[in-house]
Amino acid sequence: MLQKELIKRLKGKYETKMDDKGWLNVFSDGIPLCRVKYNGNCIINDDENLSEEYREKIADIQDEVLTVREYICLLYTSPSPRDCS
Repeated sequence: MLQKELIKRLKGKYETKMDDKGWLNVFSDGIPLCRVKYNGNCIINDDENLSEEYREKIADIQDEVLTVREYICLLYTSPSPRDCS
């Protein structure tokens, strides 16, 4: 669920592609930025030659991952809706 929601939030800003091992790969201009697992674990491109622009994009993606994790956690821990009739 996290990866599907993340794809929606990143659409239009970054390219995304699922691989055969269950990771969501996130790119910008063909440059790999990070990989995100279903549980929100994120492996970033730590190439020291990345420009500041791409480092900021990685930080943006990490913020999005945290946001999605937070609202999914709230969804799963919230009480069930009750019949109001």
